[in-house]
Amino acid sequence: LSRHELLRGAANRLLYSRFYTYYYVMMFVLGLVSLITAFIESCPSLFFIIIESLLCLCMMMEIITRIIAMQWSFLQSWWNYFDILIVLFCGITLILLSKGCSIGSNSEELINTILLVIRNAAQIFRLLATLRKN
Repeated sequence: LSRHELLRGAANRLLYSRFYTYYYVMMFVLGLVSLITAFIESCPSLFFIIIESLLCLCMMMEIITRIIAMQWSFLQSWWNYFDILIVLFCGITLILLSKGCSIGSNSEELINTILLVIRNAAQIFRLLATLRKN
């Protein structure tokens, strides 16, 4: 077998392993922590940014694993496009969060919170759908 075939086989085994179920549960918990923290904090803390970064990294790793396992068939499901959109949205959110809070900008804070809620709700929905499917 070639390296490519070995890598694809390993990615497929990983996708359907018990570890991956735990991985999805961990991402779900990180998403909930992120969502709760977004409501509690008025300005994003270092803890919140770390949680968001971990979540984004985990989602990117999950997509990369599926791309390796599925190859071109990855592009045949609209769920995969939805996942890519969520990861892009996560990256944009991290960029916005890295700017910090400006004093007196309640409308900007409200927009950031709304974006976080929408993104986390979509992500949690997707993770639950994937867990149910697996």
